[in-house]
Amino acid sequence: MRIEGISRKSIVQEIIDTVKKSIENRELQPGDPFPSENEMVQMLGVSKSSVREAVKVLEAMNVVEIKKGKGTFVRSSTPAQVINPLLFSLLLQQGPNDEIYELRRMFEPAYTLLAMQKALPEDIEHIKQTLQVFKEAVDNGAQSVKMDVAFHKAILDATHNDFVIKIGEVITQLFVASIGMNLSSDPKRSVEMHENIYRSLIMKDSERLLHWLELSFRLD
Repeated sequence: MRIEGISRKSIVQEIIDTVKKSIENRELQPGDPFPSENEMVQMLGVSKSSVREAVKVLEAMNVVEIKKGKGTFVRSSTPAQVINPLLFSLLLQQGPNDEIYELRRMFEPAYTLLAMQKALPEDIEHIKQTLQVFKEAVDNGAQSVKMDVAFHKAILDATHNDFVIKIGEVITQLFVASIGMNLSSDPKRSVEMHENIYRSLIMKDSERLLHWLELSFRLD
């Protein structure tokens, strides 16, 4: 694996792209041990912190799995949402970041507004719980991309629309990289955004909700 043209993209995204190309080219096979942190640093000429963050994002995207006491491996059995043909194609041929940004600005406000209209009391409680778990993890320096994504997934589920949920699960995977980088750079700011989105949702204040969503997109 080798990184080229690194000045044009963030280092973390470059690492992710390089790994995806290696899997696409069958340099890395399902079930293969993933290169160690030191090996990645030497092969790609990047810092350990960048490698760690990229691995976190790849794990959240279900590309790799971490087995305690054994190491990190390319997934041998891929969850249903990853083998979805649309998602697989988009992950391997991911467009420019500005195109993903535009997609997110179109889709996420729409389903969040729908969730605001249709959320049941138990949905609100679930969203609140994912927010609390995320906040406590950030306070303890133990946050993960999965915790951030869980908050968005709880809102998505509150739409009670199977079509929206299934499409949303696919599209959300495209945002994982940007969410991960934002979480790494300023986790407390990320929590603040989530809290304001949650408050706006339970107040059913669509204008305020859209405002905080837009700010969160700019942060990512």
